[in-house]
Amino acid sequence: MLEVTVGTVRPRARTRAILAIGLTVAIVPAAWGQQALGSRMVKGRPITEFLSAGGLAAALGKHVGSVPPGSDAIDLTGPASPTASTNGFVNDPCLDPGPLVPFPFNFFDVVQSETELAVWNGAPGGREFKPIVAGYNDSKGFTTNTQGLSGFAYNLRSGQKDKWIDGGGLPPRFPDTGPPPPGGLAFDQFFGDPSLVVNQRTGEFFYGSIYVSPQGYSTISVSRGVFKNAKPQGAESVSNTRCEGRSNLFGVPLNPPAGNQRIIWDKPVEAVRPPFLGPDNADFPDKPFLAIDQKTGTLYVTYTRFAADGPTPLEVVVSFDGGHTWTPPRTIVPNLNDTLNQAAMAVVTPTGRVIATWWSRVFDLNDPTFPIKRAQIQAAYSDNQGLTWSDVIRVAAAEPQGEPPGYNRERPLILNAPFIAVDRGKDDGNDTAAEKKRAGFGNVYIVYTRGTTPLPAIAFDKAADIFVVRSTNDGRSWGQPVRINDDGTQTIHVFPNVQVNKDGKVFVSWIDRRRDPVNNIFNDTFAAASTDLGQTFGPNLRVTDVPGTSWFTRADAAPNFGDYNSSDLIDYDEFAVIWADGRFLPPGRTKVLHRGTKATPDALFTRTPGL
Repeated sequence: MLEVTVGTVRPRARTRAILAIGLTVAIVPAAWGQQALGSRMVKGRPITEFLSAGGLAAALGKHVGSVPPGSDAIDLTGPASPTASTNGFVNDPCLDPGPLVPFPFNFFDVVQSETELAVWNGAPGGREFKPIVAGYNDSKGFTTNTQGLSGFAYNLRSGQKDKWIDGGGLPPRFPDTGPPPPGGLAFDQFFGDPSLVVNQRTGEFFYGSIYVSPQGYSTISVSRGVFKNAKPQGAESVSNTRCEGRSNLFGVPLNPPAGNQRIIWDKPVEAVRPPFLGPDNADFPDKPFLAIDQKTGTLYVTYTRFAADGPTPLEVVVSFDGGHTWTPPRTIVPNLNDTLNQAAMAVVTPTGRVIATWWSRVFDLNDPTFPIKRAQIQAAYSDNQGLTWSDVIRVAAAEPQGEPPGYNRERPLILNAPFIAVDRGKDDGNDTAAEKKRAGFGNVYIVYTRGTTPLPAIAFDKAADIFVVRSTNDGRSWGQPVRINDDGTQTIHVFPNVQVNKDGKVFVSWIDRRRDPVNNIFNDTFAAASTDLGQTFGPNLRVTDVPGTSWFTRADAAPNFGDYNSSDLIDYDEFAVIWADGRFLPPGRTKVLHRGTKATPDALFTRTPGL
């Protein structure tokens, strides 16, 4: 066997992998506080069954698994949706290892997934000049200490293809490029789970991420960024396919034009700090989601706390000064011994009410295997900026689904992260009289995945549907679920997200395997729209403009395709979608699943002007 040390050694931790051709790699977790994070138990199960993509990266480090046999030569050709514009790469795929890099190193630094998006619609200029910032988990952070796993890209032309600039990763406070900073502090690092919002009035972008502080404890950071005429903070490269068929261009950046504006990030601010991280600062806040009130600029971060001694309360922290300082944690739902509440996301309604939603799983503690006996989408609301919260409200049943083929986390279930959106017209901080009079203004929508088989057999079910529920009374109650996918196949439908435009039209996108009903392997991104306030949806339209892509890709992160994808609106109107797929192959290779020849997970973007 070949022993390879992965990545640069940090003062506080060392991540090592034992690599063997054709075998799964064994990962030695990094030490975390007084206890290895990966060895903790939660609700009777290993914490690794519940951690987010960023949490797993923090617990286990780089992951290179075995590659299952098979072929993706199935013919999925055919026209894309007539509404689909040309898909564009968000990250630069030419910076991934090319065909001449030997195994296992051709698996390293290849993953960009778990995509997020924020559009500055308040920027001066026309519809085609709206700056966009994208975030994603970027596995390059495993092997360089000048950035972490929180990757980003930006686009000054409303997402136009070949105008995306891969910015690398968020700049840490102390990049590991030399001796420790004064005071003997260690180096800090980002661990992904991106969440992005923008203040439409000021143009300030905020990027939330799992973060390890210079002192070595785990927390959530928020980085503030603004567009400036300034030098790059790190290496930049234009995101395009210039290296397709040209091996010599792999790994060679394409510098953007001189004089461009670019997003410039401040140093990260810790949203949860000691003494609010438990004894020995060993608690682990996971799956952060940012929300912003455009009227006031108030920021909210929701998350699940994995306490070192087992509890898992759902919490929120709040910033009233643009992310510079944060309140102590406020409890949305306290710890429940038999329940895990996870993937909380919040919005602020026109009344100022904060509504949070999440996926809740209840376990049977009387059974030694701790099976799930109930799974729901739940919600609660706060009328005092997150200080206190209502009782928990049941929104809908949400049976789990098994992990899709090709998803490399290797645990029974995929995380069901619900997305929430509110109809606030333009949502530019100014609710006009006309907006307030329009039907649907103030409605709240939640989308989620629901497995097709009742509990408990669902643990290994590989099929699910996409649903939306609506509240017309500020989150006090919720209507009946409406199914959005119209195919009727027993295949995977995952990672839904939702937006409401200035006219009240509701948009949803998701990953869909309907065009491969026999194998349930090949993915497309689909979208649908509702013009009657979410009561019905029009035909599902494919927005990917290539044949279906597989999740059996080269990868050094688990999961290889994250826990969610996202979307936003161009000019408060046009639906724009970001997702990760495996379409980009090294030159000279065919779509055959064998080691060293496969595609890489990359972030893609499209607008849907006719949806």
